[in-house]
Amino acid sequence: IEYLLAIYELESEIGHIRTSQLAKKMRVSPSTASSALKRLSSLGLLKFERRRGARLSNKGLELVLEILWRHGVIEEMLFRLGIELDEACETAYRIQHLIPLTTLYKISKSLGNPTKCPHGFEITNIEKPAKKRYHICRPIRKP
Repeated sequence: IEYLLAIYELESEIGHIRTSQLAKKMRVSPSTASSALKRLSSLGLLKFERRRGARLSNKGLELVLEILWRHGVIEEMLFRLGIELDEACETAYRIQHLIPLTTLYKISKSLGNPTKCPHGFEITNIEKPAKKRYHICRPIRKP
């Protein structure tokens, strides 16, 4: 998931992603980044263009947008329950992949299908995702 999110961010900045750029962003060796790119490509989440690099496939983009939606809905729910923003973000980050999609639909509906997270960033519309770039909300890591 982290690699997909990093690729999504890099794509919005520079377009096609090269192994060295991903390695730098993820703070891993080029061989580790190359292995990750190959694995994501084999899953149909990336497209490679010779001499240009990698981009998310439609399937990869849909997965990233779902991840962003999951995070936004869970973070909003936790914040409305009175949990501090940083803790809500951290908790959402940790559990976003554990909650079934059908459950999240119900949570989102009960919250009025929020369009912004507590940070003020737009939440993707899972039913009709736009072809625009969304902010990736990540928890603040404390040393």
